[in-house]
Formats: sequence, structure tokens, C-alpha cells
Amino acid sequence: MKFPTQYRAAESPDFRSQAFSDAAQALMQSTGCTLQLCRQELFIAEGDAENSYLALIAHNSAIACRQRLH
Repeated sequence: MKFPTQYRAAESPDFRSQAFSDAAQALMQSTGCTLQLCRQELFIAEGDAENSYLALIAHNSAIACRQRLH
């Protein structure tokens, strides 16, 4: 999956930029997670949208698993 922004440069990503916002929106649409959670994961991953996507998918799987157990 391609996201609108890939921060792989040596410089730190600007978390207030439109590109960061666009990447968070794309993550929200592709994972079904809240925008707040997508922005948080993107921040933790230092702007790496692909890494954030994988973390969010794992997060959704864990929640679904816990819901099935109850």
C-alpha cells in the first residue's frame, strides 16, 4: 500500500505539515482507526506511514481478538 508521504529522509518530519496530516488521513481511511490513533502511531513511527499502518493493523487485530474472547 502506498501512502501520500514517506518520511525516510535524514531530517526530522514536520508533524504539523499538510503531508503528515494527509498521511494520517490515509491511515485512518485504510485501517478504520480513529484519526487520533493514526496520528499517534505516525508520530511514534517518526513519520513512517508504512510502519504505522502495520502497527495499526496489529492494534485492530488485538482488539478484535479480545472482543471475540468476551
